[in-house]
Amino acid sequence: MGLLHILLNRNRRGHGDRPCDKDIPQDSNLQTDVNLLAGTMKTVFTSIDSVLGVKKQESITYGKAMKYFVSERPDDDRIVKGALLLRPAGFGESLLVWMFLDADEQPLANSRGKLYGRCLVVGAVDEELTGCFGEGDFLIVE
Repeated sequence: MGLLHILLNRNRRGHGDRPCDKDIPQDSNLQTDVNLLAGTMKTVFTSIDSVLGVKKQESITYGKAMKYFVSERPDDDRIVKGALLLRPAGFGESLLVWMFLDADEQPLANSRGKLYGRCLVVGAVDEELTGCFGEGDFLIVE
């Protein structure tokens, strides 16, 4: 309640950008509450990542992204190309999705129906890789 009160008071006329330290007593446990909330949120997002099976990596380069298409290419004669999707994932991170495609540019799957490829959440994407996408979010790799 204290945090909400501060945010509302900062937006009222007459307060401007002036801090509203009088709204929270000096002996408040607000910082402790914020730290507990942040810890809980981190646990929730970590759990979601593990359930979805999305791995995280600090950064990725063009070379590493392209190397995946060579080093992890499944042994399937239908594969003609690859595709890479780049999307914002929130919290300053990006989601990269690698796929292997047939001649009609359709994603391919193994005999059990699992799509070939991987998903990865990265904190930073290098300029060379970002530049390849231009204004789009999808690359075809031949």
